[in-house]
Parts: sequence; structure tokens; C-alpha cells
Amino acid sequence: MKASLTVPPANEPLTLSEARLHLRVDLDDDNALIEALIVAAREQAEFLTGQRLITQTWEIELVAGERMGLEGLLPIQSITSTSPYTLDGHWPPTLISIEAATITLVCGFGDIETVPKSIRQWMLLRIGTLYEHRESLSIATGITALPHSVADGLLDPWRVPRL
Repeated sequence: MKASLTVPPANEPLTLSEARLHLRVDLDDDNALIEALIVAAREQAEFLTGQRLITQTWEIELVAGERMGLEGLLPIQSITSTSPYTLDGHWPPTLISIEAATITLVCGFGDIETVPKSIRQWMLLRIGTLYEHRESLSIATGITALPHSVADGLLDPWRVPRL
């Protein structure tokens, strides 16, 4: 199985102005850094939840008889194919191709307005942590991990079980 992103998200679940307001940043000097942190927080939220936040399109190539779990590409908005496929009835769903197939899958919650508020809030908190802890090394203490807190529970209702 090969999965390729063909149409990336048109925007991010948070705007630069929302992130700057949360961070209490007034100057434009850190805009590029903050935009990069927004992307990093979205990517991390997508990984941790197993779901895509903003509408995007993926192309999946399956060989005959191959099964592909769709965790990481949920929620599904639409699926098209050039050959037969089925979705099994399990959760998370699995694509099964009867013959070799190229499947185009549109996934994501939608636009900025449809991303769950708890995920957006988690992203703001993660961006704040990443902004505050820009360096991963300290000569005195070695590599330090980003702090984890109860805020990570904001993602719990949206996590897709991994098989």
C-alpha cells in the first residue's frame, strides 16, 4: 500500500492572529516561527488523534486483496476509485480492494470552523509550550522533554483506536 497526499489542507485550524493573541505576542518578528508552530501542532494533533483536521485529499494504491486501515485518514468525506473496493464494518474502518486499485480519499473535519474546539484549544496550549521551550537541549541538564499535562486530555474524545 502506498498513500500520497495529493491536495494538502488549504489552511490551518488556527490563524496566526489567534496564536499571537494566545501567546501575547505583539511584534511581527516571530510570525514565521509561530506559523511553523501552528503546522507542527496540527501535525501532532493529527498523529495523536488518528484524524485529519482540515479537508485534504489522499491517493491510495492497493494491490489485489490488500487491506488498508484508515486510521490517520479519518474522518472520511468521500471515496472514489477506479476499481472495486469495500469498507469493512469495523471501527476504525478498513479498505479492502478486490483487485489492484487507486483510491482517492477526501478526509478531514472540514474547515477551520468545523475542527473541534477542544482540539483547537489543545493546539494553542501546545503552541504555547513549543514557543516557550524553543530549545531542546540544555548544557546543564541534557535533552529535556516538553512538559505534559492534563491539557493532553483535550484530545482524548477524538482519538481513534490504533489496530
